[in-house]
Amino acid sequence: MPRIISKSDCVGCANCERVCIVGCITEDKDKKRRINESACVDCGACQLACPRKCISQNNLTKKMILFHKNRTIKSFV
Repeated sequence: MPRIISKSDCVGCANCERVCIVGCITEDKDKKRRINESACVDCGACQLACPRKCISQNNLTKKMILFHKNRTIKSFV
């Protein structure tokens, strides 16, 4: 699942766009960035590069990770 950018927090610095390994981050008309979800490989480089911390995993990805962690913990207990 791709990352998402909080448009209200993005200042348009383009750090995320520069570090994207697949080039899926582009500039919108308002100078803020957007992620092409079909091209994103979810590497996380953009999230680490963002000085405003406005890039995150989408909610579905977070739920899947939590489910996986809980399932793994239960299987070892």
